Amino acid sequence: MSRRLAIDIGNTRLKIGIFSGNDLVMIDSREVNEWDQSYINGWYENFVPQYVIVSSTIELSAEAVKWMKKVRAFVVHPFLRYPFKISYKTPGTLGQDRLAAVSAVFSLYKKQNVLVIDAGTCITYDFLSSSGEYVGGNISPGIQMRLAAMHYYTEKLPRVFMTGEIKWLGQSTEEAIRAGGGAMAIMEARGMISYLEEKYGELTIVLTGGDYFYFLKYLEGEKFVEPNLVLLGLNEIMKNNEI
Repeated sequence: MSRRLAIDIGNTRLKIGIFSGNDLVMIDSREVNEWDQSYINGWYENFVPQYVIVSSTIELSAEAVKWMKKVRAFVVHPFLRYPFKISYKTPGTLGQDRLAAVSAVFSLYKKQNVLVIDAGTCITYDFLSSSGEYVGGNISPGIQMRLAAMHYYTEKLPRVFMTGEIKWLGQSTEEAIRAGGGAMAIMEARGMISYLEEKYGELTIVLTGGDYFYFLKYLEGEKFVEPNLVLLGLNEIMKNNEI
């Protein structure tokens, strides 16, 4: 059974996992600024995978690119083999992490309308139809980005961070900012769900990303949490493209 090393490099976190067949047998996660190439080298040398696949939302260092060529790593791109139709008008610009997420839900939730909400630095919404078509999706500012932007782009609004329960109506400036960052992001997600249900019918919602827990409590409908969704999708891409 082939062993695969999957590396998911996000804007703020790196996840790395070892797969044996379909099973994710080992995983680690850390802040992007807390790793260097020797860390990934260690995983490769310890587990000696037959295949390596990488998804990155950031510009990789020359050292990382050199290592990937050395180990013949697959880098996710839209022109690999996928078992679903990609209807995105500019597939060359489609994020590697989004392709991986859709690959995962295609395998996990067969013949279902699925909306992936990846609540990370940005919030991405990606829709896969029950007929196996990746129709498209949206990108919006993440909760932390919204809070930071309101401070950095105004003269008087304070820098506020998410704490405690989501409030729907602020009764102080700090509460109003926090509600604007958190509650309004949830309202946005509810609007997207409502739109897709009206157009396509029954919808399965899959949550992932570092801030998924803010959404979990407040979204109606059938919901699944897949914290390692991108890693699972990377394994699916690798399986579909093994030589």
